[in-house]
Amino acid sequence: MKKQSIVTVFVLLSLCSFFLQCAVIGIDLGSESIKVAVKDHSKQLQIALNSASQRKTRSAIAFVDGERLFGKEAEFVSIKQEEYSLINLKSLTGATKETISEIAFPISQEIVYDSEEGALLSLTFNDENNLFGLCKKKNKDQDQEEQKEKEKEEQKEQKEQKEQKEKEKEKEKEEEEKECKFQLRPEELLAMLFNQAKRISKDFLQLTANVNVKDCVLTVPSYYGERERQSILDAAELADLNVLSLMNDHSAFAMKYTVNQLASLKEKESHNVILIDIGAGSTIVSIFNAKSIVKPAMIKGKKRTTGLVKIKGVAWDKELSGENLDQRILEYLLDKFDKENKSKFPIGKYEKSIRECKSSIGKIKTRVPGWKHMLSVNNKAPIHIDSLIGGVDWSSDISRQQLEEIGDDLWNRISIPISKAIEQSGLLKEEIDRIELVGGSARIPIIQKGIANYFDNKLELRKSINFDEGATLGAGLLAASLSTKFKVMDIQIKDLQMHDIYINYQKFDKRNQKNSNKEYLIFSQNDQIPITKKLKIRGFNDTFKISILQDNNKKEKLFDVIFSDLNQILIDYDLNENAKPSPLLTLSLKINQNGFVNVKDSKLVFVYNEKIIQEIEVEEKKQNSIEEKNIQEIKEEDNKVKNDLEGSKDEGIEKEKNENEKARKKLEKNITELKSEKENCNEKDDENIKEKKGYGGNFENGKKNEKERLKDNEKEVKEQQQKDDKNNNVYKANGRENENKNEKESESEKEKEKGKEGDDDKTNDDDKGEKDKDESGREDKENLKRIYIWNDDENIRYVDLMDNLKIEYFGQRKFPPKQIKKSKKTIKHFEKLDIKNQKKINIKNELESKIYDLLDKMNYEMKEEMKRFSLTKDFNALLKILNKVQDWLYDEGMEKTTKYSTFQKKMEKIETISQPILNRIREFEERPKAIESFKKNLIENLNEIIKLNQTLYYVNENVTRDFIDLLYQNQIWFEEKIKSQNEKSDWEDPVFTAYEIKERGSMIKKKINFIQRKPNIKPTKYDLKSGKLVTSLDSDLKSLKKYYKTKIIWKEKKIWIFENENSILSSKIKEVKEKEMKKKIKKKIKDNKKAIKNLKTKIKDLNQKIIDINAEKE
Repeated sequence: MKKQSIVTVFVLLSLCSFFLQCAVIGIDLGSESIKVAVKDHSKQLQIALNSASQRKTRSAIAFVDGERLFGKEAEFVSIKQEEYSLINLKSLTGATKETISEIAFPISQEIVYDSEEGALLSLTFNDENNLFGLCKKKNKDQDQEEQKEKEKEEQKEQKEQKEQKEKEKEKEKEEEEKECKFQLRPEELLAMLFNQAKRISKDFLQLTANVNVKDCVLTVPSYYGERERQSILDAAELADLNVLSLMNDHSAFAMKYTVNQLASLKEKESHNVILIDIGAGSTIVSIFNAKSIVKPAMIKGKKRTTGLVKIKGVAWDKELSGENLDQRILEYLLDKFDKENKSKFPIGKYEKSIRECKSSIGKIKTRVPGWKHMLSVNNKAPIHIDSLIGGVDWSSDISRQQLEEIGDDLWNRISIPISKAIEQSGLLKEEIDRIELVGGSARIPIIQKGIANYFDNKLELRKSINFDEGATLGAGLLAASLSTKFKVMDIQIKDLQMHDIYINYQKFDKRNQKNSNKEYLIFSQNDQIPITKKLKIRGFNDTFKISILQDNNKKEKLFDVIFSDLNQILIDYDLNENAKPSPLLTLSLKINQNGFVNVKDSKLVFVYNEKIIQEIEVEEKKQNSIEEKNIQEIKEEDNKVKNDLEGSKDEGIEKEKNENEKARKKLEKNITELKSEKENCNEKDDENIKEKKGYGGNFENGKKNEKERLKDNEKEVKEQQQKDDKNNNVYKANGRENENKNEKESESEKEKEKGKEGDDDKTNDDDKGEKDKDESGREDKENLKRIYIWNDDENIRYVDLMDNLKIEYFGQRKFPPKQIKKSKKTIKHFEKLDIKNQKKINIKNELESKIYDLLDKMNYEMKEEMKRFSLTKDFNALLKILNKVQDWLYDEGMEKTTKYSTFQKKMEKIETISQPILNRIREFEERPKAIESFKKNLIENLNEIIKLNQTLYYVNENVTRDFIDLLYQNQIWFEEKIKSQNEKSDWEDPVFTAYEIKERGSMIKKKINFIQRKPNIKPTKYDLKSGKLVTSLDSDLKSLKKYYKTKIIWKEKKIWIFENENSILSSKIKEVKEKEMKKKIKKKIKDNKKAIKNLKTKIKDLNQKIIDINAEKE
């Protein structure tokens, strides 16, 4: 029980620590930078700071000289070495052959496509010396060894083989001359960036290494389609992130706005807000309605306020972006430099223009965003760059007027997405309550002026949401609300579908016997998500294909839904005359919260003209039961039908006729009800067709054709009733023909519950040969009989088609498992390289600081001490090694190919000589202090044990003697070590260290503390006469109880410790009794011995007296 309790406590503590260290993050992947919002139990939602204490990290990555760089470091690499770096990773999400050309910035890497559609691509990076280890290029040492082995073998072999090997050598040399390269996918690069965001959040929250941040919400631009969104999810999976949800940028800003304004919003008050986000990559305009809702709280009588956000409309313009404006400013400044410095060219190797120097272009490009933001506040921004090109400095300026002229055609474009968003929302311009500006480029005054003019300067341009961090905090809020580990304010968001979704299929026309192409709009841009819609189609072939398309500037195929073996299903489930000639195919499509279209369900619907009569099997019994009677009556009736219904009519047949007539009447009522329901459904469908073009038109003929089918069904029912009246055939309603027609019999199982769908009807070809054997058309098996029952509730049967459909995605929607494993290995390989490089940097820095420190001590600060505590040969050897390693460090040590082990060996060489010398100097300084403190401790502890002996009961003579012996032993050890140390020279290693003395002193201190912590209990006495225990006072008993509780001897049982026979105290009482008895026995023995001695002396005296008496007589 004790072990189990300890285990449970340990598990609870571990769970508590786990939940305390749990955290969720919101990641805003922008075109320029990436920002992370973190939330855990100890801190509020806030922006995580990176290693440079910055709130955002540049979304750039570089692979140079065997190192992987992020942020500003990667951006600096792009200035001079574009081929090794990549900025704006966001623009590469879901890129294809067609979309890669639309990227604003140039890509220096070679692009390799994996498929014909170009859905998967890889970027090629150079690695000349194979520092990253992803190239199969061999090292030079390995090549030389292999060449030597080959030369030995060539001497033994023939000349022909030598010529072949020489050719192979030439090929190997050609391959070696080629540059080593490795390829990375955009998803892998994004995953590396996500891993960097995880590291930033872990370092900011100071989480342990075992705790991993996984739960997150990722923001995506509103215009992203399925391909781009899936690329983001693939990258998150490679980074081991659990994506709780994808969140559109406008939704994240809207959520942050609602949280900020919720306190000021009155009950049931709402705001129609237009949000204008002019970011680095695009401009997105959205209109949303923010509303406060008061709900009852868990406690009675109290209420809680929540928020509701409804997105009304969204529009965007990809060309109106900060990057586009930066590129225009860069072009303007390059032309300006060429004009101002035309006379200075040629400058070095650059003859005509600064555009010939990539590093100079990079220097200007990195400063453009700063100048742009400066012009948002000032009329002019000064420009000064030292040694821009060929040692030439450039000083100039740029004005706000020049900036407005540069982007003259861009400023007028802002009204286009605004008008589109207002039109989509269904609101008027006057119904907009507030304007919110976000995004870095929204600071530009001319853009703000254009927005104000569009709204006739009636509304204030508000900036209540943080320009850069609003979306990040909104994503963090959603992550915390979706996670079950935190309790935050509940804000509901109802977002819209961003793109129109169409369906396309080939419909079979029976009249023309041709396939006609049909295309309908199934999901529009105004639909709220998540949403599900059902598709209904008539007229299809055995293999039927439905294409799902997305309208993102142009129609792009998402996937195909291919149905197979539909004819076989029609044969299995179509009950001839009772089934309508054209069954209905239904396909349910759903758009989830992340914006993905998925197939939810698919069925084939059979609508029968009459009620289904099911055929069930009944076990035959020997007893005369009701079921046997019914079976016999059915057999007799079958025989009568075979004989053209001639013969006598029994009472049972007449009863069955009456029952059949009642069933027919019920059937007619059901048909009329079905007719009214069909008309209502068709009216609704017609209304939907009027509202939305394409959707609802999947019923081919509409209401008119449905009415014609119902009329035909009524005719068939009437004809069937007439035939039944003539032939008096009770079983004609079952849909079976006479046995002479050799048609197939339908079999079905018994329904378990009333109202459920009937099971599948299947044809049995094996029964064809058995029809002639039995007059009733059935041959009885061992113990089974068949009877028929009515299904009064349904005349519709559904067949699930999920097993008969196949989904083929266009290109590749998601990474295959093999590719995921391969990509994860690649990412882990880079992470291991980062750890190795960091170790290498650390030991390199340690080696450099060690060299400078020792050289400074040997030459200036501690020159005399170093010579005093070392031999001359050791001193000279150390000085020589330091100078040699210093030269190596700044020559070969600066190369990236230098391994960690070489730095470690250099460090070990230095430490083997320097460390003993430094230890002697340190011990010489610390030893006197340690000796003095040890002497004081011995005296203090001796005085302390004497005081305890006088004040505490249990510190008796034995305890005091043991402790004094311990002090005496340490004193002897101390005197011996001091004596031997005095005999040593300064350059020899010390006999003992200051640390050993401190350890001895701490051990004695622990011993005395242990004695002091014991409870002060008076000794107990045992009365030998009464045989009872004489205890101490009640206070002493309480202290005893506490003492035993700490030792886990005291239990919850109501047994006092003194009454327990197995307790330590009772055993001591027994020992006291035994000792007292022994003492008494010893005393008696002594007394007896004394008495014997006295007797012996008396006897001697008597004998002596007798001798004396005898002598006197003589």
